[in-house]
Amino acid sequence: MSHHKSHVVLLPQAAGWEWYAALSDYVSRFRPTLTQSADDAVSFRGASHAVTVIHPASWNRPGVAPQPNQEDDIIVWLKDPKNSANAQFEIDVMRVTEPAALRRVLAERILQTGRFGRGMTIPGSTQPAAPPPLPVTTQPQPTAPTNPEQQPLTLVWPTDHKVYTQKFGMRPEFYSKFGLPGHEGVDIRAPTGSNIYACADGVVTQVGWRRPDHPYGYAMRIRHKRSDGMYETIYAHLVDGSAKVKEGDTVTAGQLIGLGDNTGNSSASHLHLSLKKIGAKNGGYGEIIDPEPFFINAPR
Repeated sequence: MSHHKSHVVLLPQAAGWEWYAALSDYVSRFRPTLTQSADDAVSFRGASHAVTVIHPASWNRPGVAPQPNQEDDIIVWLKDPKNSANAQFEIDVMRVTEPAALRRVLAERILQTGRFGRGMTIPGSTQPAAPPPLPVTTQPQPTAPTNPEQQPLTLVWPTDHKVYTQKFGMRPEFYSKFGLPGHEGVDIRAPTGSNIYACADGVVTQVGWRRPDHPYGYAMRIRHKRSDGMYETIYAHLVDGSAKVKEGDTVTAGQLIGLGDNTGNSSASHLHLSLKKIGAKNGGYGEIIDPEPFFINAPR
């Protein structure tokens, strides 16, 4: 399933805007078509069509308990050639039940495993005028190396809002009073209470206030070991006490870690993100470097 001319993502029944928000980066990277209609999902024609089904259990008949090893209703429906006019396509199943989990899985696909991930694929329907679908078979997909420590650092966008409010190195006249040549990170739109996500797989090393008057306020630090060394992302001005993880936790790219606010030295709610490369010598910034070149899905 690596070279498909058409790819449709079938969302859960009654999916709200949170599901679409979780898909935004994946859509930007791979350009699938989104739908909540099973009929639309199978309306494409050709020998290289694929349907990704998200949360297939949402399509099951209410009040009917599934039997052991029973396929979800939507998978059975998609595999029935009567419903697709005998079209040939493949089915990619994502058994996630809430948007935050979907965001994490898709972030892994974007960063490491490609459009269809490392999972299995299910041949969807048979050749035209063939008998009913064959039993489910699976085949592993070729994957990229999956150990982040063996790869260079890449970052995924940490909020639901693709807007910079201040870039790295800006306003040198303001930051000179702090002994810095300019803004030591990037500021990103994050309204009060909005979700903040980990930019990359790593280990949480700090949660909370470093000291009561720290300019970063309630903040979080995550270490990322990569092929060319150790990095650290810093997430500042979060809602006091909003951490969804604790020190020592292992997190994945796209995982919800806290909520945006304006604690510390901040006049309005936003996320301040700093990136350090441990041991780097970046002039007056020390170990701090510009995170923008590392983003795979930053606003253009």
